[in-house]
Amino acid sequence: MNIGIAIDVGVVVALVAVVVAAAGQAVAGLGFSLIAVPFVSFATGPAAAVPTINLVAATLNVVMLLNERHGVRWRDALRLFIPAAIVIPVVGLAVNQLPTDALSILNGATILVATALLATGARSHALRGRRGAVLAGAASGAMNVATSVGGPPAAMYAINADWPAASYRPTLQAYFLG
Repeated sequence: MNIGIAIDVGVVVALVAVVVAAAGQAVAGLGFSLIAVPFVSFATGPAAAVPTINLVAATLNVVMLLNERHGVRWRDALRLFIPAAIVIPVVGLAVNQLPTDALSILNGATILVATALLATGARSHALRGRRGAVLAGAASGAMNVATSVGGPPAAMYAINADWPAASYRPTLQAYFLG
């Protein structure tokens, strides 16, 4: 008798990507979704990938935040969170109207542009102070609900606002948890 186990290679690759992405987030403070979303989207489709990644990311944020809570800049996390919370329902309604193929293209393009901006170390005077927090929080919330990748705008704000290194990772975890 031959008992076979069907292994979906896409699912295995997605699981490996999630583990690698979690390690990256633990080191850098962000990047989990940037790494995991494309692979999980391929394995499950974008409609299932975004809520799945958000659930896993929230768990990761809690674990990291518990270990580094003393360095959180709560006011800055809240400055990013409020505009994100306002934008999320509106973008969520719009995203639900998109066909799966359009959502896949949106996911891919957003991830590529966000990664390129972070990789270049782009700095902008518009991403300082309250206005910067509103812009970054709104962009981050919109990107998070559409693609599960909301880290790049928040990270760019943190860099442009000159957050101290000791506060960068824990503050982003507090914001991402929201």
